[in-house]
Amino acid sequence: MLKEVCFDVQPEPTLLPLSGEQFRYKSANSAQEARPDVAARSVWSNLDKVFFDVRIFHHGAKSNQLATIDAAFKKHEDEKKRVYNQRIMDVEKATFVPLVFSTQGGMGPEAEKLNKRLATLIAKKRGILYSEAVSFIRTKLRFCILRTVLMSVRGFRGKEIRDDDPNSDINLIETPFDG
Repeated sequence: MLKEVCFDVQPEPTLLPLSGEQFRYKSANSAQEARPDVAARSVWSNLDKVFFDVRIFHHGAKSNQLATIDAAFKKHEDEKKRVYNQRIMDVEKATFVPLVFSTQGGMGPEAEKLNKRLATLIAKKRGILYSEAVSFIRTKLRFCILRTVLMSVRGFRGKEIRDDDPNSDINLIETPFDG
């Protein structure tokens, strides 16, 4: 969906290497080959660069059970920001947005903001109503999340879906299934 309305969309872009002084980021991802999930230009304004990293969590897991759903989204967004935000702002001179989703279909506040922005851009480009664009995005995201959850439960058993396949939503690679 980003490719339709943004420029320079890159899956798993390698971040710029850190210099000696920049290794001061104790809590950030200081690996030289650090890779957020996606980068794109012109998301919020013309030619700005934004990096995204996705997390899908299950609210029923032991680590999330005691928190409200809002607190769980905040916790996971804060963890992603702790890993990438400072480095992306200081080294890449860009913006970082953690995209947190639950297996039940909810999305965190940052993902909701992106969802609204994408809906606005898609509606404008396609000449459709904003509500139709929101519905399209939510439906597509739910199927992507469902596919990801099913893969994590049963493993992937099909052929590899390639990035250049226009029908693919995400890049999946075949992994062995031991059960």
